[in-house]
Amino acid sequence: MIELPNRFAEFVELTQQNFQLLREQQKADMAELKTVVFGLENRVSGLETEVSGLNVRVTRLEGKMDNALGSNYQNKVARNLHSILGQHLDLTRVKVLRGYQNDPDADFMERLYQAEEQGIITHQQSNDLLLVDIICIGRRRASRDEEIALAIETSVTIGDNDVVRAARRSEILAAILNLPAQAAVVGDSVDPPRTALAADYQVSVILHPDE
Repeated sequence: MIELPNRFAEFVELTQQNFQLLREQQKADMAELKTVVFGLENRVSGLETEVSGLNVRVTRLEGKMDNALGSNYQNKVARNLHSILGQHLDLTRVKVLRGYQNDPDADFMERLYQAEEQGIITHQQSNDLLLVDIICIGRRRASRDEEIALAIETSVTIGDNDVVRAARRSEILAAILNLPAQAAVVGDSVDPPRTALAADYQVSVILHPDE
C-alpha cells in the first residue's frame, strides 16, 4: 500500500511516454504519408502533362492525315474532272482556269486583276476566289453555245463550309467573267442536312467515290 502511489506515478509516467511516442510515430507516419502523397501528385501531374502532350501530337497527326487525304482526293478529282463534269453536269469542252497544283490561266488572272482595278470586285473577294479548289468553264452538251463558269470545292466529306464557300465564290466568279456561274461541291460522302443546305444555296452536289 505504501508503494502504490509511487507505482501509480510510474504507470502514469510510462503511459504518458507511450502516448508521446505514439504521437511522434503518428506525426512521422503522417509526414511520410504526406511526402508519398505529394510525390504521387507530382507523378500524376507529370502524367497529365505527358497525356496532354500526346493528345496534342495525336491532334497534329490527325490534322496532317486529314490534309494528306484531302490533298490526295483533290488530286483524284482534278485528274478525272472532265469525266466527272460530263457525267454529272452534262458539260463538254471543259477548260480549267485554276486547279489543284496547276498554275492559274494567264488570261483568267488578267481578268481578275482588271476586275479588282475597276472596282467590280474587292481585293478581299479577289483573294477569296483564289482559294477555291477548282475554277473552270464549260459548255452544256445540250446547248454547246451556252458557256458557264464553275467554282468547285472538293472534300472527302462535304461540310457546311464547303457549300457556303462554293456559293460565295461562284458569285465572285460570275462578276469577273461576266458569265453564268454555278457552284459545285465534289465529295465522297454527304449527309442529308448538308444536301438540304446545298439545295438552299443552289450548289450542285457531286459524289465521286474516294477509291
